[in-house]
Amino acid sequence: MQAQEKISEFIAAKPGVRVLKAGTSDMADLAIRCDFPGLKSQIVEFPITDSEKPLTTGRFTIQKSADLPFDYEFLELKVVISGSIRVKDSDGVIHQADAGDVIVFTPPASVVFLGDSEGEAVYVAHRAFEPMFGDGEEKPSALSVKPGIQLIKAGTPKTVEVGPKVALPDHKSQIIDIPISEASRPLSLGRFAMQPSIDFPFLYEYLEVKVILKGKICVKDEQGVKYEATPGDVYVFTPQTEVTFLAESDGEAVYAGHREPEPLFLLL
Repeated sequence: MQAQEKISEFIAAKPGVRVLKAGTSDMADLAIRCDFPGLKSQIVEFPITDSEKPLTTGRFTIQKSADLPFDYEFLELKVVISGSIRVKDSDGVIHQADAGDVIVFTPPASVVFLGDSEGEAVYVAHRAFEPMFGDGEEKPSALSVKPGIQLIKAGTPKTVEVGPKVALPDHKSQIIDIPISEASRPLSLGRFAMQPSIDFPFLYEYLEVKVILKGKICVKDEQGVKYEATPGDVYVFTPQTEVTFLAESDGEAVYAGHREPEPLFLLL
């Protein structure tokens, strides 16, 4: 794979919008990095920020309609899983993110989600739960209540209409906010791919959200329960928990780790 950019500083080093295009970075071989012969899996990790904030995830969809202006006062990663999402920044530059791309919004940033967008994304926001983007009920419990694996299937949970929330009746998009953790930690971003090979055990000592882009990623927990995630599904791994990425896995994902970057997973 031809590398088009290497990231050596924090992605969120300065305010604005940045799109990390799918397939534009070399990936490290996990079999070599983890001394695990026979494993066919690749990884690349980028430091995002060392700021200490809670973590929230959610789904966002948008259909062709009216423009949606939005002020980012928090750091957010949007992983596009289908269609295209087009955003204009404060300088008038238009950024288009397609399936597999990641949009990084670094505060303070005033952006406009363009009305010609038609796409779906999973986001990870470095902030507390926002009631305006919830379902109107009580604040839900954080996902990381106890160690283990949670699999949020594509199309769940139910979303709410954005237009009425922001007094833009002609805008058509939907959102749902889900609190993950109130813990204060840095944030790292990465891409992960695995091909059919051998099982790969991994101990999660940190919180991670993994969004499936292609194929399938199959995981087994400490109790032997098997999980299979396909495009649009989201894994939440809550520490301390040991999981096994199963040999039948054949897919790609983008993840956000609630921790400092792991030197083992960075490109040398």
